[in-house]
Amino acid sequence: MKSYNKDINLPTSILVADCNNKKLMDDLTKEVKHHIRFKQEMPAVTAESTSYKSLTNSKKLLKFIEINAEAFKKYYPGFGFSIVDAWGNIYKNKNHYCKMHNHYGATGFSGIIYLTDGPGPGTYFQEYDLLIKEKKGRFILFNSILHHEVKHYNYKKERITIAFNCNQARNFSKTILNLC
Repeated sequence: MKSYNKDINLPTSILVADCNNKKLMDDLTKEVKHHIRFKQEMPAVTAESTSYKSLTNSKKLLKFIEINAEAFKKYYPGFGFSIVDAWGNIYKNKNHYCKMHNHYGATGFSGIIYLTDGPGPGTYFQEYDLLIKEKKGRFILFNSILHHEVKHYNYKKERITIAFNCNQARNFSKTILNLC
């Protein structure tokens, strides 16, 4: 038996865009707060979190993607995708942070939606040495292998986000988002 190992560089990208639909952001915030009652321990996150699958079939999340289809098409052109995980996080105090991690395993891309304005620690992407600050309606689409973190939350106002992972669609069905 032989095993071959090699570090290889893969092309990656990060897209940052803003959604100005404040009502939808407020509706998504309510949905996260509703699901936070069913908390789940996350390996990388010390903030309060919903379960990984709690927002996967959210009609409001699908509406968000539909409204922002142009950005999703720009980031992931020519492919359909399905949301495989979608969860909410609420950061409330200095003990809340998110360790450096990635979402390796998603075959499409990952994303973060900010549901509240800063100030806040932002989200830091290690490979890019890039800090993206919170703004209500701002969202980030990124390659799932990119390492990112949120520093300790030392602010009075809650920081609420939705994170999600998408897989590339192989067979189109009702669960596939085909923005092509």
